[in-house]
Amino acid sequence: MKICIQDKLNEKKITRYELSKRLCVTYKTIDNIYKGTSTVINLNLLEALCTILECTPNDILIFESSDNSYFTQK
Repeated sequence: MKICIQDKLNEKKITRYELSKRLCVTYKTIDNIYKGTSTVINLNLLEALCTILECTPNDILIFESSDNSYFTQK
């Protein structure tokens, strides 16, 4: 699963820098989310992102099939 905020940022004409300031997080945090390199996101941050971008988590969370060995019982 990954977060895709590029389209929403472009739609709202918000820069990554401006988003980081509005969310009170570092630019690096937003840049990692933007680039898809973030592996963890706090639910409070996800909620704040959705509020600012005027979307739902379904609009920015993308499911990508991966190795499901984490859920495989032995």
